[in-house]
Amino acid sequence: MALFDRIKGSPACAGMELSTNTLKIAVLARQKDRIVLKNGLVVPLPTPKLTLDMETEKKRELGEQIAATWDEIGIKCQRVAFSLPGKFTLVGRLKLPTQAEAILEEKILFTLDELLSFTSREELNINHFVYSRTEEEIDVLYVVVKKEVIALYEEIFSYSQLELSAIYPTPFALANVTTVNHPQEEDEGIFVVVDVGAYETNIIAMRENRLISSFSLEVGGALVTYTIAKELGLSFKEAEKMKLLGKGEDSLLRDSAHKLALDIQEGITRCIQKCEEFSGISRIEKICFTGGGAHTPFLLAELSSLNMPKPEHLFPIRRIDLHPDLNPAQIYELSPQLAVAIGAALSRV
Repeated sequence: MALFDRIKGSPACAGMELSTNTLKIAVLARQKDRIVLKNGLVVPLPTPKLTLDMETEKKRELGEQIAATWDEIGIKCQRVAFSLPGKFTLVGRLKLPTQAEAILEEKILFTLDELLSFTSREELNINHFVYSRTEEEIDVLYVVVKKEVIALYEEIFSYSQLELSAIYPTPFALANVTTVNHPQEEDEGIFVVVDVGAYETNIIAMRENRLISSFSLEVGGALVTYTIAKELGLSFKEAEKMKLLGKGEDSLLRDSAHKLALDIQEGITRCIQKCEEFSGISRIEKICFTGGGAHTPFLLAELSSLNMPKPEHLFPIRRIDLHPDLNPAQIYELSPQLAVAIGAALSRV
């Protein structure tokens, strides 16, 4: 299965992100020159954390839960573009002499010595997209994923009875939703987007509406929740409620957010280093945050204190119309959590 082919013209597609314990769904349709969000929701899932060594019965259970969600909510669209977690993908940009295109895959592998030190070429799925080509040079975006990861999601979806239209890497989904809603002007600096989930944070760096690099952290808003729970002797649920309401001592909330901000700063720095290696540009024009964890109290303030440009919130439906049946207030509140699902669906409509 191609990992980031953009097949336009489909009447509708459901973008899906499967996080640790929630299923995020965004159904998009194209109506003439407009894109319409027909449905958007976040559904809790009781299934244990998804892992590469999941037993077949657990995969079946998860697939059947997805099917049950479709039936319960009454989603008519059966075509799904699934977002592959950033932690499972390697993304990069290369500029190569045009004559090297015939051996492009070998050139990509040459940049991945660290990965290949513990895996073999036969275990990898390598996809690439040529952004531009001149007589002298080609500009290539590539993604590398282990075949066992793709097989895992294909098997899960085989039990859902839905049509798996695409397995779409999260960095590309974030790039889609950014380009549609917050397009860049030419010659601007680096546009950084940070998607903060509960247990994973995905960071991308773009310039002139093209993805350059990405970085994934296996940490998110739950880090703050666990810190609060430990310090105050609360359950995770109680601590999460306190965090979301911004209650409790400001010093504890700030200290917890500061730890997460430091991790995110490191991820952004890694992304910018890759940008500089590729383009020679390292100036950050803007940093935008999305994801459920982006509203963690004091997080953006703590990041600003780390000599970063003032962070802003990315609005995933800024230029997407809402179906008349949707509750605007509810969708606006949910939209940060739906950014990746929306970006995945955008690959097909």
